[in-house]
Amino acid sequence: MAFEQNENPLPDNTFPAIEESRHSGMPIELYLFTFGPLPEDVYCYTNAEKDIDFGARLYRPASIARGEVASSGTLDKSNLDVTIQVSADVTELFRQYPPSYTMGLVVYQGHVNDRSSDFRPVWSGRVLSSAWAGNECTFNCEPVATSMRRPGLGRNYQRGCPHTLYEENTCRAPRIPFGTSVTAIWPYNMITVVSFPPEYIAAHFNRGYIEYTSTKGRRQICTIDVFDGANLQLIGTPTDIAIGTPINMFRGCGHNMDDCRAIHQNILNYGGQPWIPLKNPTNSLTIF
Repeated sequence: MAFEQNENPLPDNTFPAIEESRHSGMPIELYLFTFGPLPEDVYCYTNAEKDIDFGARLYRPASIARGEVASSGTLDKSNLDVTIQVSADVTELFRQYPPSYTMGLVVYQGHVNDRSSDFRPVWSGRVLSSAWAGNECTFNCEPVATSMRRPGLGRNYQRGCPHTLYEENTCRAPRIPFGTSVTAIWPYNMITVVSFPPEYIAAHFNRGYIEYTSTKGRRQICTIDVFDGANLQLIGTPTDIAIGTPINMFRGCGHNMDDCRAIHQNILNYGGQPWIPLKNPTNSLTIF
C-alpha cells in the first residue's frame, strides 16, 4: 500500500513540532508587565539566558519564575504567584505605594530552538499585590477571566451623584487642570505649592487629584485629601517627585448638586435624584 506524502511537511523547528516532540523542547517564558497608558510603559523579562526579541519588544534575562497555572475549563481559575529578583525595575513601582495605574501581566511560552520565535500566551491578568522576602519579590496576580464574573455597576435611588468624576460617558465634567509647582515635600504625604491665585477657592480641590511627571519620566497621579491654599495633604505618598516639579491640580467633587453646579458647571449631567421625599409616603402614618 502506498502512502501519500504531505505536500507541506511540517518543519522540525516550528512550535507545534517542538511542542509535540519528546526530547526537542527547550521551554522558556516571557513576562510582559504593562504599566500606564503610554506605549513605553512596559517591563519585559524572560527566564532565558539571553535577550529575546518578540513582538517588537526586547525581553531581558531575569531571575523570574511563576507558580502552576490552574485551569478547569471554567472561570474558576486560581491566582498566579510570580517571583522576581528585587533588583528588577518593576519592583520599584510597589516599594513605597501601589502604582497609579493597574498593572497587567501576560505570560508567553515558547522554545529557545524555535527559529520562528513563536511564543504563545499561557496566562493573562493583572497584578494585585506584592510581598517582599529577602532578595525576592512575589507578585500575586489575578487572571483576566475573574473580571467577567463581577456584577456591573448598579444605579441606586439616591440623592448623591454616583458618577465617577470626569468620566467621559457619565459625568462629562470638563477636566480643567490648574498648573503650579512643588516647593517642598514634607512630610511624605504633604507638598507645598506656589503661586496659588486668590480667585481660586482652595476647598474646591478637596478630593481632587494631582498629576505630575516623575523623575523617571512616568506620569503619576495622587488623590488630594485637603488643600488649604498652600499645603496639599495627599492620600498616599507621591513617588519620584522632586522640589520644583510642575504639577497639575484637578478639582474634586462632593457628589452633590451644589458642587456639581458651582465647581464644575455640570448640573445637567447630575446623576442623583435630589427630590426624593424625606418622609416615606407608604408608611403607617396617614397624610390626611
